[in-house]
Amino acid sequence: MHSSAFFKPNFGKLVLYLGPCILIYGFMVLVPLAGGIWHSLHTDFNFQLRFVGLKNYVEIIGDSNFWFSLRNNLIIIGLSIIFQIGTAFVIAVLMNSRLVIAPKFLRSVIFFPVILAPVVVGFLWVLIYDVRNGLFNSFLRSVGLESWTQLWLDDPNIVIYSVTLPLIWQFIGLYLVIFLAGLSSIPVELLEAAEIDGASVFQKTRYITLPLLANTWKVALILAISGGLKIFEHPFVMTGGGPGLSSTVVAQYAYDQAFGRLRLTFGSAIAVIIILLSFVLIMLTVFLMDNVIFRKGDRDV
Repeated sequence: MHSSAFFKPNFGKLVLYLGPCILIYGFMVLVPLAGGIWHSLHTDFNFQLRFVGLKNYVEIIGDSNFWFSLRNNLIIIGLSIIFQIGTAFVIAVLMNSRLVIAPKFLRSVIFFPVILAPVVVGFLWVLIYDVRNGLFNSFLRSVGLESWTQLWLDDPNIVIYSVTLPLIWQFIGLYLVIFLAGLSSIPVELLEAAEIDGASVFQKTRYITLPLLANTWKVALILAISGGLKIFEHPFVMTGGGPGLSSTVVAQYAYDQAFGRLRLTFGSAIAVIIILLSFVLIMLTVFLMDNVIFRKGDRDV
């Protein structure tokens, strides 16, 4: 059977079917990536490219504004992991345990914000945060807590958290679907045996669900880290990075440098650093998941 024509690789058909995909991927991803790296090694003074090696990267390392922007990204990533992924996991476990009424409807409601454009979500939350007529401040006034009202998007001390909340709200549904898919792969017999032995929902989650969802957690964390580092639309629409640089993230800082100050090569260097940071953080996360948090024998298939 292994010698039959069905199992023999046909190079011509491979080229026919995969060739266009590889060409499109190369044109849309690899070529811009190579171009960005090439530009990052040059300077564009007076719109004349001149090779300067790692000068742009050295300047970035000494740029306090870059590090402040990166700090904002790390805050967003941390809050996303805790509240976005954590909330999605708790809801998924409750749905899977049949403790929630109308789970399909609830899943659809929670997932709905995911399909909205980030720009739309940003404008929606600008209205919610409005100082005078916004939902938050209006609610606080209605319950007699007017002293708790805030300048949600104008206070440098809280603006990064205000910008992160819409991001968390929008993508909880994405991680909910991911966790529900992972939970559906867990053998029902294991959970039923645990119930017969008197295990509570918490015990089943701790000793069965969590270990078997190791790879699902890994996917969720990778998405949260990569999404948190490349986030752009929400803070750009809601605050423009302000007040000052209080809500500026690395992607917006690269955008401002490249198109605001016409330092295209410097902006390219920042973009390359974003890619490198994503790779390093993701590899670190995978290593910790595989070797520290979950034992190899507890991983999901």
